[in-house]
Amino acid sequence: MLPFKSQPYSWMPPRKPYSSFNPKTRKYMLLQATIPTQFPTDRLVFSSNSGRDYLSLPARSLLWVQAQKNYVEFCWQDEHEVYTTQLRITFKAVQAQLPDSFIQTHRSFMIQPHHIEQFSARHVGYTVKLGRSTYPVPVSRNHGHAVINYLRNNLPHLRP
Repeated sequence: MLPFKSQPYSWMPPRKPYSSFNPKTRKYMLLQATIPTQFPTDRLVFSSNSGRDYLSLPARSLLWVQAQKNYVEFCWQDEHEVYTTQLRITFKAVQAQLPDSFIQTHRSFMIQPHHIEQFSARHVGYTVKLGRSTYPVPVSRNHGHAVINYLRNNLPHLRP
């Protein structure tokens, strides 16, 4: 007979539940939330509705954000690759955290316009390709004027 009852590790103290935030991250997110959006920030930090998951990335590398029901999909690039991930957060909460340089192109899309590489017309609006992403981001007729004005003023070689 074994000297223990069905729990061989009963002598070990119970483990604390996993927390994806350490105190420094919580403090940084709190400070990030108090910074006005018109000032450029070097990192964007988004936390999920539950507070367990978060996404932290450089502000300049974020290409686009897409609403998908109760989730938001983020697309960003580094020197070599393009990445996407989803986070359970509302699109309105993400819009509030994004810098003012982002432009809404569709009811479910926001882009960082300085990453625009290609602008093309389609039968219902336009599409935009950003950075090294191969995904064409839709630009609706209602939100198209903001993108066209940006292109005319800053990227005239794309000729909207």
